[in-house]
Amino acid sequence: MRIAKTLGHQCVVLTDAEAENLVEACALMVLAVESDPRVSMPPQMGAVLCELFEGLKVPDQEGSTPDLTSPSL
Repeated sequence: MRIAKTLGHQCVVLTDAEAENLVEACALMVLAVESDPRVSMPPQMGAVLCELFEGLKVPDQEGSTPDLTSPSL
C-alpha cells in the first residue's frame, strides 16, 4: 500500500490483494451495523464505505455483487 498526501487530498494505491481485503472489510462493517439495531453509522461514513465497495469490487462470474446501498446507512 502506498499513500500520498497533499493539502486536502489523499491518494491510496493498493495491490489487488489489498483492494480485495478492503472490499471485504467494507462489507463486514456494513453488515455488522445492520445486524444490531442499537448500532448506527454516520451517513457520511456509510457513503464512503459504499463508494469504496462499489469502486473496488470485482464482479462474480455472473457479473453481480452484493448491494451495500442500504437505507440504514
